[in-house]
Amino acid sequence: MYGIIDIGSNTIRLVLYHVENSEHGYRISQIMNKKYTASLAGYVTKKGKMSDAGIQCASDTLCELKRIIDSIHLERVYVFATASFRNVTNTEEVLRRTQAASGFDIQVLSGQEEADCGFYGLLSEIAQAHKGEDISSGMQIDLGGGSTEFVFFDDRKIKKSLSIPIGSLNLYDRFVDGILPTAEEMKQIRKYVTKQLKDADFPGDRNIDLLWL
Repeated sequence: MYGIIDIGSNTIRLVLYHVENSEHGYRISQIMNKKYTASLAGYVTKKGKMSDAGIQCASDTLCELKRIIDSIHLERVYVFATASFRNVTNTEEVLRRTQAASGFDIQVLSGQEEADCGFYGLLSEIAQAHKGEDISSGMQIDLGGGSTEFVFFDDRKIKKSLSIPIGSLNLYDRFVDGILPTAEEMKQIRKYVTKQLKDADFPGDRNIDLLWL
């Protein structure tokens, strides 16, 4: 049995998998999926630094997951951080302190690595979500709390993948003062997102199908 911890901008998630040999390679079954809402993007200052409170929140959550893992026999645990650690100015400090507190070896994924990993996860979901329908080309969009990943694929292979630093949580923290955005705040969000999309290095061929999971 293997474990994966995903440290995201909104949630920190532990997923346990049972892996066994099969006729066509490996059969992977999900055993447990435990999620904590940490909202780490909310601890990022206006200068782009994760605050001490944010680092403590991440450390406390990882320590809780470490206690769970220590009670289970696992072959290996993989710990990844995405935009939560990648898009702050003090990434090295955040890594050093969370690793020291939890004992985990944490790998920070680049935006492209995050997009690629999301695509390979998508391949394993397509058959279940679409009842066996073979969808071999299209575009995947993964909207997270701190970033959005795009993957353009054809013949079940990646043509291009990219990540842009816009997400539901960091947009909220940046533009919204109250509980719900006002009409003017929505206008500012649309303007900012539109500019980010226009500046993104999308492929020229836009003749693609959208797949929503």
